[in-house]
Amino acid sequence: MTPRPRERGSIALEQVIIWPVVIATIVAIIQGALWFHARNVALSAAQEGARAASVETRGDGAAHAKAFIAAAGGTKVMTGANVSQHDTGTTVTVTVSGSAPSLVPGMAGPSFSQSSTAPLKRWTTR
Repeated sequence: MTPRPRERGSIALEQVIIWPVVIATIVAIIQGALWFHARNVALSAAQEGARAASVETRGDGAAHAKAFIAAAGGTKVMTGANVSQHDTGTTVTVTVSGSAPSLVPGMAGPSFSQSSTAPLKRWTTR
């Protein structure tokens, strides 16, 4: 069966419209997965840093968080990682911020900030 004259080229036009949308959707899904993974690594690093800083020896939570990020993949997982630690009299908070790697060259990946707070452990007398 031969196509009618007015339908010639309609498949090529459909492909020109559909394939860029399909490829953009796939890139968006992968970029979202990279952001989600980097955010989870940042949260785990913040929790590890807060745990290390809350013990009786008062370790450097920011250094532990940075070491956790390096062990998890470093700049392959998150770019521009910034780690900070804030102590109060009873709690310590470690915050990790950065951005996910970008699939599009020249564009920055989506950014995030995760923090974890832990109570300072100490001996008390009753």
